[in-house]
Amino acid sequence: MKITVPTSIADITVKKWIKLSKTDDVVKRVAILCDIKQKTVMSMTIESMETVNSLLEELEDPSQTEFELFPIIELKGEKYGIHPNLSELTVGEYADLETACVDSDANLLQILSILYRKVTEQSKDFYQIAPYTGSENRKIFNEMTMDKVFSLLAFFLNIGLVFMKDSVQSLEGVER
Repeated sequence: MKITVPTSIADITVKKWIKLSKTDDVVKRVAILCDIKQKTVMSMTIESMETVNSLLEELEDPSQTEFELFPIIELKGEKYGIHPNLSELTVGEYADLETACVDSDANLLQILSILYRKVTEQSKDFYQIAPYTGSENRKIFNEMTMDKVFSLLAFFLNIGLVFMKDSVQSLEGVER
């Protein structure tokens, strides 16, 4: 039997990632990521199982990877774009995002549906997205790949680091 093992984070969908985050059981994790039954995993040799599991552990540690931000993605033939001006988030977007981020693993689909919405108009690198309603289709993001998710998270982490450095620098000039 031939088993396909993901070789990069781009081979893992959000749906698989969510399932993966709900278990620490190695057999279940290998079954989820390789799209095989647990019974098949149980029939693997220990050496094969350890090899596959070590590959999967490497995939889950994206810290050594450089991520390119994907401002526009395509899912099921539709284009979705990150909010083009994050300083103009509505109160509803911000409140829902803040609430969802309390448990980002459980609310990943909601977070993605707030930040990525259907592109309504596009001209080269400029685009507009549909207004936020709070009832966006979250399930569409199940098919998004984790390289795009991690690139989005890395983007926000980098923004946070820049703001933190700027805050420190601006406070250094203030007398206490």
